[in-house]
Order: sequence, then C-alpha cells, then structure tokens
Amino acid sequence: CCLPTREFEKGEWIEVKEAPWVIYPSWNECFKDRMATLVRLAPKYPNYAQALAATDPTVYLNAVSATWSTDPKRASACLQIYDAMTGEWNAIA
Repeated sequence: CCLPTREFEKGEWIEVKEAPWVIYPSWNECFKDRMATLVRLAPKYPNYAQALAATDPTVYLNAVSATWSTDPKRASACLQIYDAMTGEWNAIA
C-alpha cells in the first residue's frame, strides 16, 4: 500500500516516506488499469488524448509524461528503457 518515493515539487526533489501505491495482481491488470485511466482522463488532459492517438512511442511517452508523474525527466527515462529493449516489447500482451 505505502512505499517511500521521491517527488519533484517546487523545483526540487523531496522524500515521501509513505506514498500510496496501487498493487496489481498481474502486469496485465496493471496495463488495463493504466489504459482505462488514460481513456477516462483524456477529456480533462489533452496530452492523454494525444498519447492515445500516438502512432509513435516517442510521441506517446512525451504526451503521457507531461502530467503522469512529477519527474520532469520521466519521458527521457522511459525512452532510454524503451530504446534499450530489443523491439519485442508489447505492453498489451
């Protein structure tokens, strides 16, 4: 339920000792919930609608990362992970 993390607020990183985290029974359930969240919030956050319409991983990650977390370098970090993979990655499977 609660784990330590760091959040980027007011231009600096702060430690959060007990941040709430969702626990999923499987990767499939996690991805299904995250997709449902994007769809549900797309009308409020145009960048989520842009992500859902993306046909390119870079566009998708940049759009999602604009408001998904407090880390200003989230998109870059995710793209580095994506680029390090072999191309066999399929988040829907």
